[in-house]
Amino acid sequence: MALGTWKEDPLENRELQETVDANVTTNVSAADLADIKKEEQLDAVLINQGVITQQTVDGLNADRVDLSDEVTGGNKSIISKKNQKLLDKKLKKANPKGNPITKPEPPGILRYPYEGMTQHTDYLQIDIVQYKPAGREQAKEGTGWGTIGTETITGTDGTKYTNKIAGTVRKENELSSFKGKMGARRNSLNRSVGRTRSYALSRRPLKNEGTILLPIPSNVQDGNSVKVGDSSLNGLQAAGASAIMNTMNIDLSKNVGSQFSKVASGFKSDVLKGTNEDDIKNMALSKLTSSALGIFGGNVTTNQLFARSQGQIINPNMELLFDGPTLRAFKFQFKMTPRNRREAEQIRLIIRAFKRNMAPIAKGGTEKESAWFLKTPNVFELRYRTGNKDHNYLHKFKQCFLTDIAVNYTGDGVYSTYEDGSPVSYLMDLSFKELEPIYDIDYDSTEGQHSVGY
Repeated sequence: MALGTWKEDPLENRELQETVDANVTTNVSAADLADIKKEEQLDAVLINQGVITQQTVDGLNADRVDLSDEVTGGNKSIISKKNQKLLDKKLKKANPKGNPITKPEPPGILRYPYEGMTQHTDYLQIDIVQYKPAGREQAKEGTGWGTIGTETITGTDGTKYTNKIAGTVRKENELSSFKGKMGARRNSLNRSVGRTRSYALSRRPLKNEGTILLPIPSNVQDGNSVKVGDSSLNGLQAAGASAIMNTMNIDLSKNVGSQFSKVASGFKSDVLKGTNEDDIKNMALSKLTSSALGIFGGNVTTNQLFARSQGQIINPNMELLFDGPTLRAFKFQFKMTPRNRREAEQIRLIIRAFKRNMAPIAKGGTEKESAWFLKTPNVFELRYRTGNKDHNYLHKFKQCFLTDIAVNYTGDGVYSTYEDGSPVSYLMDLSFKELEPIYDIDYDSTEGQHSVGY
């Protein structure tokens, strides 16, 4: 077993500790402040080299303010007074009656590689959300409470995101249902995650309402398909089907005899249009003969007898017919090679998060409770992103289940770890399958109108 050693960058511990002591109300650790300082120095170098502009850095700094607010759990000391007044004003306008508004906890973020995202970075964003069944039980009138709605908040960098407003609105009387609307499994709207800074990352395993950022894998491709099948209906069967349908449509309140006569005349006319009486008799004899041969173990069809005796077969009128939609599946492979302790920790949490959220949920909630039922695992919403926007040239996804995960802890073909036991290389294979087929209306949606669609 070959052991590796971490190469840690030296930190100015005394200066960082003084900074932490001066910012104890922000809950920002020394490690986080070290990342902030390094990123500021890197920004200065890139500006000097002409790689990025000051405008880009200003946008990143604005994003830093938003994400610092997430780290502190909404500590107003991080947000400027001007932005805080604007936020309070919007919250008051959205809730004029003074009902309590619950600010949702910020979702956790895990990512590999560890470096921060910029507006030029392409990556795969995977959001973990709770499964919502398509159907619903009947709601009795006068019972059941829900949320008032949602509000749209605009961040300092212009990014819009949605907050849920808590309240007590009485539900209307709804009947039970076992199906949802077509297109209901599209990805939900969420706040942009691009341009994240290292101090916004989660230090704990993610359950639902979390986000995992990974590099775009190799062999990016998609494929759409539908089920089709060939169908046969000979002329006599078609004429019979028409006669049966016309018979079922007879109006019993009128002259039934004349209507039956009309149906019978139409059936005879349809038959004679395609053949003559002699061929009908020969076909009937061939059918009876093939049935009789079955008694003696024969396996001869009507068409085979007809071909032997008449040199012809019955026209099957074969046609390819639509048989139904299909569900798309996607497979990804990621090779992850940690370069420092924090990156190794992020990889460990990413693997755990995938395994944890694909597992069936015990309804009891604890291992001590007997659970007769299992709840559906969490679902995953995948997006190709570039910076803080959706990628304009790659396909879209619908909500997916993670059906398979396989992790190879010897990614380089040999078992090798760092001094703390972390493998030097991982290979992670993920298999996703969408919850709903792709319909034409999905391409007319707001998300489907961009890039190449689904």
